[in-house]
Amino acid sequence: MCDESKMGARGLSTMRLDGLTSKRFLVGEKTDKLAPLTGLRFFASAAIVYFHIQGSYGTERISFPLANGVMLFFVLSGFIITYVYPELPDQKVVIRYLTARFARIWPLHLTCFFLTIILYIGWQGSPEQTKNAVINVLLLHAWVPFLSVIFSFNSVSWTISVEAFFYVMFPLLIANFGRTWIWKLSFAFGLGLMMCAITAYAGVPISGGPNQVIGTTLLSVNPLARLFEFISGMCCCLAWRRYGHLMPRSFAAASVIEVALIAFMLWYGLNVSAVSWAIGQATFPPFGWWLNFGPALLPCAVALIFVLASGHGVVGWVLGTRPLVFLGEISFATYMVHQIVQNSFTYHFSALQGMPSWLALPTYLLTTFIASTVLFLVVERPARNWITGRSRLRRPIGQEAMAAP
Repeated sequence: MCDESKMGARGLSTMRLDGLTSKRFLVGEKTDKLAPLTGLRFFASAAIVYFHIQGSYGTERISFPLANGVMLFFVLSGFIITYVYPELPDQKVVIRYLTARFARIWPLHLTCFFLTIILYIGWQGSPEQTKNAVINVLLLHAWVPFLSVIFSFNSVSWTISVEAFFYVMFPLLIANFGRTWIWKLSFAFGLGLMMCAITAYAGVPISGGPNQVIGTTLLSVNPLARLFEFISGMCCCLAWRRYGHLMPRSFAAASVIEVALIAFMLWYGLNVSAVSWAIGQATFPPFGWWLNFGPALLPCAVALIFVLASGHGVVGWVLGTRPLVFLGEISFATYMVHQIVQNSFTYHFSALQGMPSWLALPTYLLTTFIASTVLFLVVERPARNWITGRSRLRRPIGQEAMAAP
């Protein structure tokens, strides 16, 4: 959660959105009421964890597109940051916003970067490794279209590189967003189409070697191809601010909507790849690839966030419970450290692979949970507090990670 979230009644200004003025729509408004979305972050993180370990520790491979947990993170990020920062009225607020965003992701990123070197990569000091290290530390590696650079060191950090681009663009995107959202959303979709066209025109294959330009790097990693997801989250927040009051407040009715939406999302998720490939064959293949990397399932993610933001049903209630909110609080650390744990087990504890699944899988999950909790309590939160100058007084649970990547 950003430091501005504690301002409450001291919010800087109200924001008028095409005739909608809300006295509660303040820069820095508290977001603890959105606790279900913090709980949802845990499931997005869990999807990525399972995506990376499936087939190991006795787990089964599944056909659901778990990698779309990244897409859900990006949409959530757009929603929450727009909720916390409905406007950035002057340079001082922009600087404070950028400082809070830097404090949110970079200290943990740097810590995990060094952990990979200490635990299993090592430091050879070659020109290639030094170059990759500089690019990685500066969060620029998502822009380099080679897997050898993108996945260097802590491989999952490419998404943080993408988020850094979103953060830098946000002050431009949020300006007069209530009136310009359709143009900005369309522009972002056009960027995705442009990346598809470049991929098709250049004859780029979907997969290839680590030092080869491939469709995966251009269409699923490059920040320009993912901007549509972030702005979709911003639009979701705008729509929820305007029309969220229309959601039923009855526990039973809201529960039916939540459960039905999740059931449809699970069903559609099992078929989304086939739908994407079919669209790609009917148009041109790179467009199908891009859809499969996120946009095809994105409408379901937007609808889910819109519904759960109100939290009136059973799913929203469960996601807002303290255990799930805490797991959501540490979800960024979980995401950043889970492959470090996995790779460390592979390099140093290969016998774990030979353990029975009832022992190997709990050992991995427990280690990841402990590492995530320690990183959150020892690195992530203290570093954020120190950089932003935030008071260390304990805040209500649910306010730690709401605007996280």
